[in-house]
Amino acid sequence: APRGAPRGGAGGPSAMEGVWWYNEGRSAYRIYLSSDARLRYIQRTSDGGEILGELKASPGPSDWAYEAQLSNGAQIRFRLHAGSLISSYRRADASDWRRPVFARRSPGELGPPVDDPGSRSPVALVGAARAVQESEKGPPSSGPPPARRRPAGAARRAQPPSLLDLQAMLSRLRE
Repeated sequence: APRGAPRGGAGGPSAMEGVWWYNEGRSAYRIYLSSDARLRYIQRTSDGGEILGELKASPGPSDWAYEAQLSNGAQIRFRLHAGSLISSYRRADASDWRRPVFARRSPGELGPPVDDPGSRSPVALVGAARAVQESEKGPPSSGPPPARRRPAGAARRAQPPSLLDLQAMLSRLRE
């Protein structure tokens, strides 16, 4: 391998780019190559904040391809494996890394860089999409929830919404 090349099955920075969904599609982060040619990480928090970091090749012998020091003081590391991006997180006040987490990339969601002032990150739209989904459910009922039926031929696990779906939900939210 070329000197300084990332390990851990990485195919270079472009293989890492995209919106990556984990936690059964309930959480996402984005990795992108910024205008200054740095690999960046961004994740929207539940309180509307952002966690940011710059990915750098992991030092020394390691199975991990990239690591980042995050804006919240934590660290995260990554490696690609069979189409998944595997990450491990270490809190700022911890000495141990958490168990590896597998994430899947959403196809076609690279979009403009997050640091482009005219763009909205797909990750940033997740909260708005959830609000729309909740509002479409209607008022809560006092009885048991209705039984869910899966349409014939439907996939067992729902895929995360696409960027177009998120933008459509955001438009409905703004109406």
